[in-house]
Amino acid sequence: MRTPLLKTLTSPATMLLSTSGRALAMPILAKHKALPRVDRWGTERRENNQRLYDSALEYARRNRFKTARSVFNKLLLEEDPHMCCAWVSWAQMEKRANTGPERWDRCREVLQRGLTINPKSACLIQAFGLMCLQRGPGHWLAAVMLLERCVSIDPRLEPVLNWAQVSEARKTVGSRRRRNAGALSNNS
Repeated sequence: MRTPLLKTLTSPATMLLSTSGRALAMPILAKHKALPRVDRWGTERRENNQRLYDSALEYARRNRFKTARSVFNKLLLEEDPHMCCAWVSWAQMEKRANTGPERWDRCREVLQRGLTINPKSACLIQAFGLMCLQRGPGHWLAAVMLLERCVSIDPRLEPVLNWAQVSEARKTVGSRRRRNAGALSNNS
């Protein structure tokens, strides 16, 4: 004769005991009770996050920016805040969805939110640096500093420093730094 599951779960053999020897209210799961497999749960979660990401991209492609923002918000603020490619895609969408100075502001806001959550994400730092580079020479110092920082975090990103526009920005920033250092030493 089989023992009912409830009785098995609350039997003295499966109860936690307090220091006084009294049974606590929370039963220990019986050994035969199967728990969900963590690796499968992780796989399901990744698959769900990928579906959310794909749908956000699809909404953005169809210029349904408000809906895409909602999906990116759900994905990145509720489900997986460490999904770097989604932060970058969201920032690129904002740059495309807006005009004038607002396009850069919205793009920057998204990347800053991502960096607030993931301060050591080389991917997000690189994206922020490339955004600064695209904004023009007035933003090149920030761009160069960010791109050099992303490479110091992840050396595999070093090829970005060899891109033509990045090399030009580094030369310009380097010559400005040398001029400023010379001016400071002359004033001393």
